[in-house]
Amino acid sequence: MRTSILLAVAVVGAIIALLAWRDGGTPSQAEVATVASSPAASENAAAEPAAALARGEQPSLAPAVDPELVAALRDEYGAHIGHASMQMRMIEALMRYFQQRFPDAWREHLLAAVRAAFPDHYDEIVALLDARLEYEMWVEDSRDSMSALSREDKREAVRAAREQMFGRERAEALWASQYKSQALGDALSAIDTQQGASIGDRLDMYRDSLEDVYGDDVDGFLERHRHQAMSRFFDMNSVQRELAAMPAEERRAQMREVRAGMGLDDDALSRWDQLDEQRDERWSAGAQYMDERAQLAAELSGDALEARVHELRVEYFGELAETLRSEEQSGYFRFDDERVYGRN
Repeated sequence: MRTSILLAVAVVGAIIALLAWRDGGTPSQAEVATVASSPAASENAAAEPAAALARGEQPSLAPAVDPELVAALRDEYGAHIGHASMQMRMIEALMRYFQQRFPDAWREHLLAAVRAAFPDHYDEIVALLDARLEYEMWVEDSRDSMSALSREDKREAVRAAREQMFGRERAEALWASQYKSQALGDALSAIDTQQGASIGDRLDMYRDSLEDVYGDDVDGFLERHRHQAMSRFFDMNSVQRELAAMPAEERRAQMREVRAGMGLDDDALSRWDQLDEQRDERWSAGAQYMDERAQLAAELSGDALEARVHELRVEYFGELAETLRSEEQSGYFRFDDERVYGRN
């Protein structure tokens, strides 16, 4: 009976530790010590080397691995464990987990968990871990020298280091998202400086660039990041200048064309139309408010000024007045911000 109770306690302790790992929590030293020093754990630890010797084997020095942890790793990463990006995601998670619990022996525990969960991929995951640690050291050691480089030179140096440590194919897989974003940023810079191009011309060039960068996955990329893709287009200085020069109604029509060209459906376009109109009204009211506020500041001061200004806030912005009061008391005046069409 006593043995059954002790075994039950040990199992419960292992499950608690697993739940803490899954939730990102860190058990206290007392909790770790309680599980590790329980009688059941001690009996199992003592029995394992003896059993190995009885079989004529050398006892294993590798840390014991919780089978629940192995099951969790296979469940979370197993479907795509052959991909470098998934292997790196697992490595990062296990490093955080074991460095918190075993700061002086985290690597041994990590490797034991990897071997238990994915023995067929053990060697490549170990190589990836070593490359990751080497790269981390290079980043730290190169911090001062990199700060003196131009953006382009820095980008080339980083890419060369990654390819040297991880291999070109693996580096491109690990940083694929970043490299594609950089390529799209380069394309946007070129589009932004095209002389004489209209917003429609720039949109055509932008869509071509998206297809060049993302290829067959361009539709999937836009499904996942459509808002971000539209924002990057609207952020171009050339687009902002042209939008700012238009009357409000024409500008809203132009922004609708851009969004339609980026694949938004009619319902989404209607929602954006309403938001654009609300933003125009708010910015127009903000400009009038700031003009009248400046006039009051030239005539009044102290409590009298604040009382009259707050009347203006309520008049122009209703329930937003209290928020504006708090902002202005902290020194922030939102209507002094630059307007970015398509964003605010």
